[in-house]
Amino acid sequence: MGAFGTLEFSAKVIDFVVFVALLVWLWMKYARPQLEAASEAENARIMAIEEALAKAKADAEAAREARRAADAERDQILRNAEESGVRDVAQQISDAEAQAGRIRAYAEGEVERQRYAASVQLRIEMIEEALAKARADAASRGDEALQASLVQRFLDDLARERKAVN
Repeated sequence: MGAFGTLEFSAKVIDFVVFVALLVWLWMKYARPQLEAASEAENARIMAIEEALAKAKADAEAAREARRAADAERDQILRNAEESGVRDVAQQISDAEAQAGRIRAYAEGEVERQRYAASVQLRIEMIEEALAKARADAASRGDEALQASLVQRFLDDLARERKAVN
C-alpha cells in the first residue's frame, strides 16, 4: 500500500472523487427526477384515494342523513294516517249514531201515527157497530123515545172517551 503523499494515492483519491461526482451527477440527472416523479405520482394517487375516501364518507353520511330524514317522514306519515283513521272512524261513528237517531225518531213518529190511525179506525168500527146495534134494538123495540135516549147515551159515552184519549 502506498503512502499518502504519492502520485498513485493522489490518482486513486482523484479517481474516487471523480467516480463519486459522476455518481452524484447521474443521481441528480436521471435517478432523482425519476424518483421524484414516481413519488409525486404515488402522492397524487394517495391524494386521489384520500379524496375519494373523503367523498365516499361524505356520501355515506349524506345517505345516512337521507335515511334518517326518510324514516322521520315515514313515521310522521304513519302518525298522520293513524290520527286521520281515528278521526275518520270517530266521524263515521258519529254520523252513524246521528243517522240511527233520525231513523229511530222517524220510526217512533211512524209508530205513533199508526197507533193514532188504529185508534181512529177502532173508534169508527165501534161507532158503526154500536150504531148498528142501536138501530137493531130500536127497530125491534119500536120505541122512538128509547131509541133517541140510547143514541144520546152512546154519543155522550163517545165524547167522554174522546176527551179521555186526547
